[in-house]
Amino acid sequence: MAQSIWNLDFSRTVRDFDFTRKAMQGISRVVTSKDFEDMDVDAIYDFLLNEMEIVVFRDYLKRYIYERAGLKEPFSKVTDETYTEIILDSFDQNRAPVSLIPTTVKRRAMVKRWLDQDSVSRQTVFALGFGLRMSAADVSEFLSKVIKESDFDDRDPRECVFRYCYSKNLPYAKAVSILSAGAAPESAEEKALADRIAELGKRGNDQAKNKRMQAFGKVYRESQELVAGLYQEECDTGGGKRIWKPEDIRPSDIEKMLCDGIPMTSGGNRMRMSNSLLNRQFRQKRITRQRLDSLLKGELEVERHDLITLEFLVCSQLEDEDPRKRCLIYIDRINDVLAGCSMQSVYPANPYEAFILMCLLTEMPLLTYYDVWEKSYGDADEN
Repeated sequence: MAQSIWNLDFSRTVRDFDFTRKAMQGISRVVTSKDFEDMDVDAIYDFLLNEMEIVVFRDYLKRYIYERAGLKEPFSKVTDETYTEIILDSFDQNRAPVSLIPTTVKRRAMVKRWLDQDSVSRQTVFALGFGLRMSAADVSEFLSKVIKESDFDDRDPRECVFRYCYSKNLPYAKAVSILSAGAAPESAEEKALADRIAELGKRGNDQAKNKRMQAFGKVYRESQELVAGLYQEECDTGGGKRIWKPEDIRPSDIEKMLCDGIPMTSGGNRMRMSNSLLNRQFRQKRITRQRLDSLLKGELEVERHDLITLEFLVCSQLEDEDPRKRCLIYIDRINDVLAGCSMQSVYPANPYEAFILMCLLTEMPLLTYYDVWEKSYGDADEN
């Protein structure tokens, strides 16, 4: 077994970030405590809610702009409108798009959304990198410290090119040109970068997108097979005669398996993510039937949390495995999936990924997953 990244030795990490080490040490303390076996849900919940470092994106972005723009008035007195104008002016000057993927959202509305969000996507950080002319170090910090994602991925041509452009203070148009081979390399460094892209076997993002869709399709099919088997077992136990096939399993069935712990509203829907006390930690990570349906139709791009969550669902039901071995199997499997999608391996400093790993180290991972979600809603009002 490859046992990549960890081998569950929480004192070591392949990354050199203090907050990564702190996260792993915190996870280690929780899962090795003498009370973990009996109080695993409470221990995981308390760690996520009170101990994991959470850097709120909107606050970090405002502080970053405040310092970069050299504003003199007190930080607390600067309005969102001021930040909006500074960001829009910077994007105009740098001729950068506010989104690197097609969107119908207006520029001003997009910026206002950033200034109100606890977290954003990886692609948003890359867009900000070009729009605000960030250094590669600044983008790296936003990726790893603020949104708790992995650093630049050297296996992804786009990210290789983006890091090069940030480090050289080059515009987004230059990144597009390099990726599309629209211009001859202007330096030995650009030639080496072009060779690196060729070595990775693709130009642009189409092939990466296809690989991610294929990976999603595979793990979604495995999830369908798992749920069909569970439904069949329940049907047989109850004396039913229906034969459940994977094709019978819909996105709503997958959602039910993953979201069973989330309370329902009086209207029959799951409570909104904003009602959860772990909203900041898990923002944009909840799998819904609407998201699954859109992914299957190719209307949304597959993100790492889609793969991480569905692979967790499959591995949570591995039989005859002790928690430690099951977690190692999951790490090997998901890292293979992520590597095939040009994504970096599982990242314990990300609160949601830490949550998945800690659940796998319990006797009943999926039940623990439910219970922590349920606990996070407490006595939440559906409004």
